Amino acid sequence: MLVLLMDCPLTAAGGGECPAYNALSDLAWDRAPASGISNELAAGVDDILKRFYTTECLSVDRSRLGESEEAWVYVRINPLKFRLGVSVSSEAGVLVWPNSD
Repeated sequence: MLVLLMDCPLTAAGGGECPAYNALSDLAWDRAPASGISNELAAGVDDILKRFYTTECLSVDRSRLGESEEAWVYVRINPLKFRLGVSVSSEAGVLVWPNSD
């Protein structure tokens, strides 16, 4: 299932008026390991997710850091905090956004 977490206009270049996207893009992705993301980046993503009502139900899945990348991060979903009126059948997901490259 694909769930749109925020309804924010994006430009053709990928940027836009979405504060979560802008914050994720501002993280130090260039310091990520050759494969996956670091605990430091995961903590940064978690901090961003906690800022917004529609994403506070998500947290980075630390068991899948090696599979996460600059434009997608494996997450855990807390169904008790999922606030979009959609019934989630899994507690695992992938958060995706336009790649910065």
